[in-house]
Amino acid sequence: MSRPFQMLSEKEITVEMEHLVKEGRDAGMDQAQIITADKVVVDDRVSYKCKFSCSGYNTNLQCPPFSMKPAETRELLQKYSYGIFYRKKGIPEHFCGLEADKSNQWAKISRELQQTMANLEASAFYKGFYFALALGGGRCRICSLEGKCEGLENGACIQPFMSRPSMEALGVDVYSTLRNLNWNFSVIGKKTNPKDVETAGYCGLLLLY
Repeated sequence: MSRPFQMLSEKEITVEMEHLVKEGRDAGMDQAQIITADKVVVDDRVSYKCKFSCSGYNTNLQCPPFSMKPAETRELLQKYSYGIFYRKKGIPEHFCGLEADKSNQWAKISRELQQTMANLEASAFYKGFYFALALGGGRCRICSLEGKCEGLENGACIQPFMSRPSMEALGVDVYSTLRNLNWNFSVIGKKTNPKDVETAGYCGLLLLY
């Protein structure tokens, strides 16, 4: 039997957010930080980068043009006060250089982060954050590691409890958001020399209330 719903007090909110930070770390996240929603930066140019320089465009229900537009994301963020930012790291050689595509480790890290973020959203929901919403990093890979969307043909996600859009799919400028959090990061491409990379990995955002 479920217990009657009660709004969380400010003290309970703080305690439960700290629990979610710990849960994330216990689940394999390397970093986790409670943030105010105004630290999250939205920029329309992110959507243009999705459209013109990403092979995932129009191939995944959690990516543009199916995902929310930046204007909708800005409006959504105004409804939230707090969230938790997570990062799952990997070694630079898994994200750039000649061996990155062969190993597929970067895709595995992306999927692991997506799965963990969905689980954290569920945990937050049962703690009393009934508007909890998780965002991952990179195209959704729940159905397949390669990012093939099994629901695309019928226009309906077949993994609605696990599949979530990435921050960038909604127009979030992850790099500027990381700057706001004073987290180190590296801008990485396939031709980036791994020796030049300080930090590699994927980030996720859990919006709470």
